Amino acid sequence: MNLVNFIDKFNNNFRNNDKKREYNFDYLKKFTDKKILYIGYSNLENKNFIREYDIQKIKNQIKNYDLLVINKNICYESRKLINDLLNLCKLSKKNVIFNGYTCLINLNIDNYNKMFRPIDITKYPFSIENNTILELSFLKKIYLIYIILLLFFLYNSFTKDEYIYKITTILFLFFVFIIPLKKRILVKNEKY
Repeated sequence: MNLVNFIDKFNNNFRNNDKKREYNFDYLKKFTDKKILYIGYSNLENKNFIREYDIQKIKNQIKNYDLLVINKNICYESRKLINDLLNLCKLSKKNVIFNGYTCLINLNIDNYNKMFRPIDITKYPFSIENNTILELSFLKKIYLIYIILLLFFLYNSFTKDEYIYKITTILFLFFVFIIPLKKRILVKNEKY
């Protein structure tokens, strides 16, 4: 197996992992009086959802709902589609909960290969205002990486190995600036 196939297989497994688990919608408890449309989710029992990010399908159904919840898999989609979706919600005066990611460096690059990159709609080119951050946290998997880096730093303090020091420093800087944080944002297009 070559490296490209391995990365593609890993990416597909990571992406399909969402379909196998239950979603945690605890953050929606304060919106129980709203009609909610879930976008990008699949197989939600007793909930209204649209599996694909199809703008036309969403446009046909949006008028029946008060709040839209967008899945974190939107990070695999193109910048144009995300912008079209946000504009549709703004024009329809619908509030949106956007499940995405952020990092210190703005990685809102366009995506032609459907690969993951952290999308933060509060940064350029989206620069969405009138929003409230509902959650900003590290992914649990990232803690393991930081612990490993800390162990490398400790190991290096005893061995004084210059090579390990350089590698650890580069990895630490990489993870500080590039590794995404989970960011859940409520975009207010209408008073609630």
